[in-house]
Amino acid sequence: MILDFEKLFLMALVIFWVIWVGGGSLSESKASGFSELGHSFLKGRVDFETIPDNEVDVVYFKGKKYWPLGIVPAVMTVPVVLVGEGLDLDLHQGYVQFVLVMGLAWLSWYSGRLFGLGAKDATWMMLAFMTASVMLQVILLASSWYFAQVTATFFGVLGVVLAIKKKWGLSG
Repeated sequence: MILDFEKLFLMALVIFWVIWVGGGSLSESKASGFSELGHSFLKGRVDFETIPDNEVDVVYFKGKKYWPLGIVPAVMTVPVVLVGEGLDLDLHQGYVQFVLVMGLAWLSWYSGRLFGLGAKDATWMMLAFMTASVMLQVILLASSWYFAQVTATFFGVLGVVLAIKKKWGLSG
């Protein structure tokens, strides 16, 4: 039996990459504004109830602090925050980011397959996009600014894949 060393090398790279990204995304993030806003949403508020010490990107209006960034990433943290509150755990936006990054990796691999690349070439393309571009820093840090960029990139690539598949109603 002849071993395909390129395939084994790719598998090892992908496993290493998943562990690396998981370590970055799931580590405690001091800049977790979207998670804090998710806590506020669960209490029926749209302003910050509590705010991390290092969050400076807030808008003060009538004695309340509001987040000027989009709400989609905050809405995406609500299920994780809800589970965290139910289990008495401090779950933050990094858990959602990890899922989005894995989805983005699959979408980039799948788009390569849609363009006719073989599985190995599509895997190389996915690794190049996720590690040899500015995405590397964005996916490794779960701060609010990078979390918003991962969310936007995920939905942008999802829209492109759906457009390629001619799912016009879903592609945005």
